[in-house]
Amino acid sequence: MSQYREAMSELRNTTSPDTASVARVRARLRAATVPTTELLRSVDRSTASVEVAVRRRMTQPVPRRWPRVAAVGGLAFGGLAFAAGMVQLLPEPATAPTAAEPMSAHLNASETETVRPMNGLVITYAGAGTFDEEPGGISGDWETGWVDVDVQGALELRTREAIVVLHASRIHLERDAFGTHVNATEGEVDVRCVAGGRSALHTGDHTSCGPASAAGLLGMARAQRVRGDAPRALLDTLDAGLSVADVEDPVRAELVAARIEPLAELDQHAEALAAAEAYLELDGPRSSSIRHAAAALALTKGGCELALPHLESLDAPTDVERAHLIRCRR
Repeated sequence: MSQYREAMSELRNTTSPDTASVARVRARLRAATVPTTELLRSVDRSTASVEVAVRRRMTQPVPRRWPRVAAVGGLAFGGLAFAAGMVQLLPEPATAPTAAEPMSAHLNASETETVRPMNGLVITYAGAGTFDEEPGGISGDWETGWVDVDVQGALELRTREAIVVLHASRIHLERDAFGTHVNATEGEVDVRCVAGGRSALHTGDHTSCGPASAAGLLGMARAQRVRGDAPRALLDTLDAGLSVADVEDPVRAELVAARIEPLAELDQHAEALAAAEAYLELDGPRSSSIRHAAAALALTKGGCELALPHLESLDAPTDVERAHLIRCRR
């Protein structure tokens, strides 16, 4: 300890200011405080308390600011921490439950399959169609093939020929070229045909709805031809298609062309020729082949006078047609 004191004493002695330096510092301080002193002397004695307060303030050491900053920072940090804690403690706002998305099923299978696409619905099928959930129940559109439907609620199943409505029932529905066919397997079923008519089916009942559109009736006539139906039955179907076909409907020309063969089979050659000429006036896509039929029908009906215009319009006449053309030109 004595060595420490001796070292400090030596430092004090070697660093003591000289008298001239001290005098210069005092003079500078006195000059700096003259304005404040003069201001205090000019203050009225009634404000002596102010003078005392000012003098006291001047004699007090300048407070260090950094602890206050630190305190403020501490308070701010504490406030943030407290706020964060409150945020964590507060319960999360309740969110309203979102409604479930409606279910939709697109079915397409060539072999038998069974699916349960929605609550209360069992479908066994071989074909193609769709089913959709809606606020009032389930709706479906069936395109082709057959389908067994077992539903616990309400369901409306549509085809191009029928609208089938059932509730807590079972049905077997089949759609083909001849229309829509419905069997009530269990329960009550309401069937409305697009072409007209309505049936209330009970367990074991059956009904069918035939095609209602021009395209559907054309398809039915072609299926009748394959099945071997009588020419008159085909003509009835084709005439029904023509009655609902629009003038600009391209199906109309095909319906007209399809009448030629059954009319000829019934030996109604004049009517068959008229159908062929009507098709040619429509300028359908099969005009080339129809000209051959028109030429043959004209030769059968009226000879060269009727046949010559059709023979001359042929792009690629056969040997037989070329011989008739030469003969009719003589």
